[in-house]
Amino acid sequence: GNISGIQVVNKVDTNIVVLDIENLKQTSEQFVEVLKKEGVMANTFGPTYVRFVTHYDVTRKEIDKTIYIKKKIAGAFHSS
Repeated sequence: GNISGIQVVNKVDTNIVVLDIENLKQTSEQFVEVLKKEGVMANTFGPTYVRFVTHYDVTRKEIDKTIYIKKKIAGAFHSS
């Protein structure tokens, strides 16, 4: 689903997803730090890009939880 303020910037053909969070008015470092506090690991990939990599042992439930956390964080950034 779509998350307000976040855009997928790569064609997702592999286990890598790159998001542009520029519209959240936060840096990728800030976003990754909040994700980390929520238990989601990601890497910065430029000033506003965040890179996520899944692994074969990541479950659908874990992916859904990560999407929920990204929505929650995006909402918090949008309202601040």
